[in-house]
Amino acid sequence: MRALQYPTYRWFILGQFVVLIGLWMTDTARSWLAYELTSDPFKLGLLAFLANAPILALGLFIGVFVDRYNRQKIVSISQFLMGCFGIILFVLSFVNGADGLPLIRYWHLMILAFVTGCVAVFDMPSRQSILVQMVNRPDLANAVAMNSMIFNLTRIIGPSLAGIVLATAGITLFGKTMSGVSVCFLMNALCFFAVSAQTSLFKLAPQEKVATGNGAFNHLREGLHYCVRAPHIGVVTLYAGLVAFLGLPYLIIMPVFARDVFGGNAATLGHLMACVGVGALIGGVRLTMVRSIETVMRTINRASVGFVCSTLTFAYCYLLNSYIGAHYMYVAYVSIAFAGMMMSMLMISCQTTVQTLVSERFRGRINAIYMFCAVGFMPVGGLLIGFLARVFGPSAAIAIHGLCLVIVALYYRHYRPRLMKRATQTPEYRQAMSLEEKLSDSVVGVSRL
Repeated sequence: MRALQYPTYRWFILGQFVVLIGLWMTDTARSWLAYELTSDPFKLGLLAFLANAPILALGLFIGVFVDRYNRQKIVSISQFLMGCFGIILFVLSFVNGADGLPLIRYWHLMILAFVTGCVAVFDMPSRQSILVQMVNRPDLANAVAMNSMIFNLTRIIGPSLAGIVLATAGITLFGKTMSGVSVCFLMNALCFFAVSAQTSLFKLAPQEKVATGNGAFNHLREGLHYCVRAPHIGVVTLYAGLVAFLGLPYLIIMPVFARDVFGGNAATLGHLMACVGVGALIGGVRLTMVRSIETVMRTINRASVGFVCSTLTFAYCYLLNSYIGAHYMYVAYVSIAFAGMMMSMLMISCQTTVQTLVSERFRGRINAIYMFCAVGFMPVGGLLIGFLARVFGPSAAIAIHGLCLVIVALYYRHYRPRLMKRATQTPEYRQAMSLEEKLSDSVVGVSRL
């Protein structure tokens, strides 16, 4: 955990821990509320699509913006705006209309998901790019892995807490008892406001200046051309996008499994999401111990196969009900936790490869392209898995996606040696290896003393 030696990074991680707990609580509450309002798995996918559609529309151009303007201000302002949207969700879910029911409707969720996505498209690449201003380059890979570890730790705490809050009575405010959904939305908004204020106070290393005379389109074209000239960056980025399209959408239909397949409630959804987070945390901790970029690139392929096997086990574990009764839920919890671990290792490996080997001149643009693929492809996959779940059922939908992901993994395994050879020829790789050797020598010297 050597990245924690930097005070600014320690405060940043603490802020991310707080805000991501609120974010996961809201994500769980919003999915549950949408399914309660519609009982339609396709509309879960549609909601996820709208939340991430701005990434598909603007994601490639945001990197130009991130490279040219102050990343710290972008992060602070975007998190403040997301806090405002959280307040709107809270008010709509807390205030009753003339019919005695909360004002919130599915179309409210759609609009707010979209506008939040419009702001998040600026926030995500800025938060990734700002890490290099907090830690020295030798510790960047460790900072990325720790970032993901915190992300997955909050994935345990957030959904678990949301499950408890959704399943129990809320807090009394102005003589009215808030629902669990309202509590989740309010906590999320307050967390965003706090972290926005914190980020604005950071003292960061100077941001590298990028020439602005070529125009935004030429600036973007340079970034795309760099991906082509550096296939170890471009292919891994595209692979992360295909994983987001075929793998990550399994999270979108979790409410369907919780309520309809397993016959549970909001607490069941919280338990399932918490198991995903437990596994993802284990995977994140494991990746913080890996220093070799060769091992990281091999992990991408192995984790893909492990993820498919575990999600298939989860999708069809209900068939064991005839043999072991209600105990099949333990199989579901274990298999979905293993899926979370494999997905965590897979996505961290892709991100670490890109962050370690990318040229500093292109960092903002490549992070935006990576976000465009790794986040922007997910809502399209969410639409597809929602449609397949409506037509064939949720288990068959996961099976179809898993089969396609295996085919993609086989292609990656075939081309990986060539990608590794190309990576070793870059100055970024040689620099990373040189710095790692110095770090290893210092560790050996301390051990001998």
